[in-house]
Amino acid sequence: MQSKLKGPFDGVRIIDLSRTLAGAQAAGVLGDLGAEVIMVENKAKAEGGVSPRGLAGTIVNGIDGRYNFQSRNRMSVAIDMESPQGKEVFYDLVWVSDGLVENYRPGVTERKGLDYATLSRINPRLVYCSISGFGQTGPYRRRAGWDLIGQAASGLMSVVGEPGRPPAVVGFPIIDTCTGMNAAQALMAGLFHQQRTGEGQWVQTSLLETGLALSSYFPTMYFAGGEVPEPTGSSLPVLAVNGAFRTSDGFVMTGVINERQWVGLCRAIGQPELADDPRYCTEEDRFENQPELLSLIREVFLTRTTDEWVEALNAEDVGAAPVNTLDKALADPQVADLGMVVETEGVEGRQVKMIAAPYHFSAFPVLDYQRAPHAGEHTHRVLTSVLNYSKSRVAELERQRVV
Repeated sequence: MQSKLKGPFDGVRIIDLSRTLAGAQAAGVLGDLGAEVIMVENKAKAEGGVSPRGLAGTIVNGIDGRYNFQSRNRMSVAIDMESPQGKEVFYDLVWVSDGLVENYRPGVTERKGLDYATLSRINPRLVYCSISGFGQTGPYRRRAGWDLIGQAASGLMSVVGEPGRPPAVVGFPIIDTCTGMNAAQALMAGLFHQQRTGEGQWVQTSLLETGLALSSYFPTMYFAGGEVPEPTGSSLPVLAVNGAFRTSDGFVMTGVINERQWVGLCRAIGQPELADDPRYCTEEDRFENQPELLSLIREVFLTRTTDEWVEALNAEDVGAAPVNTLDKALADPQVADLGMVVETEGVEGRQVKMIAAPYHFSAFPVLDYQRAPHAGEHTHRVLTSVLNYSKSRVAELERQRVV
């Protein structure tokens, strides 16, 4: 029988105090998986009905793409967190919640009375997740951090782009996004521990740590040989034959990761004899003669279209894909089959398309996606249904402009 739950985390309540993409991504993962995520807005900033989470340059045709994406599957409450009464409302919410996500600079939460030490006294079961630019300790702990700062400080920018060119960035907010995913994993691990032991804890991650973790095997290679990685364009330095090769109408990305694929590539490009050429028989041979080999391959790839090469290479089980622009990637039939584009109502009342969660569950065939809320849209609902405040108490808080 199909589960009636909204997702694996149905019944879990998360407070979202984040203000930037990394924190919103973390809470959003839990929201996509069915958790009840309540984002707490600053009442003064939310007076106009629009969340301060938007970003200049993300509004297109009247739709704030960033806000609609990063604030979906949430409820919004607006509280005057500077007032004693507002702080009391927030603490009541902490008492009935399972987890919390925040991405203030280290030191700010202590000043505001929102730190783990304070909130864990209210709710010892609370799993409190902190995201920062450079971590909670160390000489850089109070520095500002955002995606491009993380790309730079972690060394990621140093290997992006073409050799001999100035440093380049990954065009998508990769550090923010991956930090949010790392934080979500840590939060989920904390919740798992909570369910088994009843204990809460403080989990932490940072943009810098994410960037270093994304560097994969490169640090190990550096520690072993002392050679500092440099930009290699569209290819990886650990493979002799790989990269984005120009075709007659675009580019195709392909590469050879074993001897079977080398033989397959030779057949795909119509030169099976290359597989037995003593200059290219092994990976070591191909590295030794890489310039002339790549020159030969580049000339061949110019003779056919990208689609033709993708079909020919995949027929030989050699991994290959077109270098898609975003519009082409989103229109790909495989993306449609995976259900990676979902549509929901935006805060402006218009239908908004966005990327779905990148996982599937047999027990939850269809994950639910709800539009991003208006700032403070669910304040009354949360106060009455979650905190069980009386109508008279809610009315008094509204009269005092606490909520």
